[in-house]
Amino acid sequence: MTRVKKGVHALKSRRNILKRAKGYRFGRSKKERQANEALAHAGRYAFAHRRERKNDFRRLWSVRLNAFLKERDLSYSKFIYGFSKISFF
Repeated sequence: MTRVKKGVHALKSRRNILKRAKGYRFGRSKKERQANEALAHAGRYAFAHRRERKNDFRRLWSVRLNAFLKERDLSYSKFIYGFSKISFF
């Protein structure tokens, strides 16, 4: 069996990694290993924070709704109770 050298594939792979790490600081944008690690961490953070964002917006919705209801002399809990009574949810 003939020997296959990985020159072309390695260059393509390296180029893609460095392209994705563009804009990162220091060696993370220039060195393949550091760029690869940075991308792995970035991916993990992105995955976790996409899920975290849903909680953030839920909290924000609650705060905004509470502020709106305070102007109308109605508590958040009574408002939600009223909603559940008319089976809105």
